[in-house]
Amino acid sequence: MKMKTAGIAVLSVFGLLCGGLIVNAVLDNPQRAEQLIGRVVPLTAEVDEAEAPADAPSEPVAEVITTAPVVYPQLAATSAAEQTVKLGALYDEVERTDDPEKYKFQVELTSKGAAIRYLISSEFEARGETADSEVLSADASGSAKVISPLLLLQPFGVSGNQIDSLANTSLKVSPANAEKFDSRAFPLNQLDWKLAEVADKDTAQFEATLKDMNTGADMLKVIKTYRVQPGSYDLNCDVAVENLSGDPIKVLMQMQGPGGMNREGVRQDARKIKAAYQSGEGGISVEALDVAAMQKKLQKNDTDAFKVKGKNTENALVWSALTNKYFAAIVRPIQPETEDSPWLKFTRAQYYPAPSVDKKDKNLQNGSFTMTSRPLMLAAAGQNGAEQSYSLQLYAGPKDKKVFKNNETYRALQYFKTIDFRGCCCP
Repeated sequence: MKMKTAGIAVLSVFGLLCGGLIVNAVLDNPQRAEQLIGRVVPLTAEVDEAEAPADAPSEPVAEVITTAPVVYPQLAATSAAEQTVKLGALYDEVERTDDPEKYKFQVELTSKGAAIRYLISSEFEARGETADSEVLSADASGSAKVISPLLLLQPFGVSGNQIDSLANTSLKVSPANAEKFDSRAFPLNQLDWKLAEVADKDTAQFEATLKDMNTGADMLKVIKTYRVQPGSYDLNCDVAVENLSGDPIKVLMQMQGPGGMNREGVRQDARKIKAAYQSGEGGISVEALDVAAMQKKLQKNDTDAFKVKGKNTENALVWSALTNKYFAAIVRPIQPETEDSPWLKFTRAQYYPAPSVDKKDKNLQNGSFTMTSRPLMLAAAGQNGAEQSYSLQLYAGPKDKKVFKNNETYRALQYFKTIDFRGCCCP
């Protein structure tokens, strides 16, 4: 009995000694201690009690099995020759009209990024420094005359990097089951898309086919279609993506917003980037950023100001716009009936400085914004869901309360909130 008691006492002292050594090791070298404990106690993920297995294994699993790394496709495409096409019309007289047979603007589209190169109003004449586009015509007597319709949208950006409105820019593709997209993206705005033949004079269509660089097989087709209608300030745009591969994929697209809008205010630059979001039941709130103020924000390194306070997470975007004192270019993603969130979101505002500090170039600073799609899921080629189509609408016209009130869509979407009521709403 004494021997047994003595043995227990020895073991107790030994246990206390070992425990003291472990505690001392933890205090002196916690990182090393964690490594040692990690070898003894298998690290497990947190398991909800309802999902915990009834019979846990008595021994830890010795081998950790990880999933295979995701293989992201490398994309390639063949650029066609650059082509342009015009929709709409300009007229000998630049004047406002209610004639439903007359076009509100003429738009010149380019195959480079399937974008808008120029958008010229047929109802408003350029004034002063904004009179950039001169069109020769003839009056009733046959004498030549010069008219200057308003150039509403035009190429913008820094020297050597021309940017066109509504261009498709970055495109990312990943396997459907990948947790995230690869950092690499295909620059669709650097590609000259194929201009497809269409019978309708009010329609233009561009196509881009992307291949898997490793296999040479066709992987994805993007089709972009523009439509105009007489009597309407709207330019309609459809973007269709089709999976040509044998595996399901997901796609992320980025698009450029409208840009190249001249200033109209004489005293100050009234151009703004605006984003409208659903607010409460039936309400719409608008956040704005002055183009003229962007330079100061950049000097202060305040890049967060170019975002819209995280409201994208609410899936509540209604429209985004570039405006000046009298005119607006409003982009509205049209929400699919089967989905409860917009397919295209406002990403961030952009500022493009004037090419020099010379006063004559002061009007050449410009602003725009980028938009990003949500991940678009595509089934394997030949299956239902292999092709998806999405739409947006660009309003390009005056900030006119009467126009916004008399159109049901404009009224419901509260386009009148593009108006700064401190000044005139239209010339």
